[in-house]
Amino acid sequence: MDLVAAWQDATPAERSKIASSILAVIEVKAGTIESFRPRPGWLPYFEELAVVTSERETGLEPATTCLEGRYSTS
Repeated sequence: MDLVAAWQDATPAERSKIASSILAVIEVKAGTIESFRPRPGWLPYFEELAVVTSERETGLEPATTCLEGRYSTS
């Protein structure tokens, strides 16, 4: 099953079922997911995702603010 396609085609109630079948705990504050804990069967997927994400190199530096309200683009 293509999880991304299923999510895109799902109603809000179906999305809730999908999320609760994958995640054991979801903490939401002000409409934003603050943290989550996957169910044990999904843990290897999220561990691999975390490794791939942390190893990805984009070559982009995050924007940092400087003193005096100016922004750095370098």
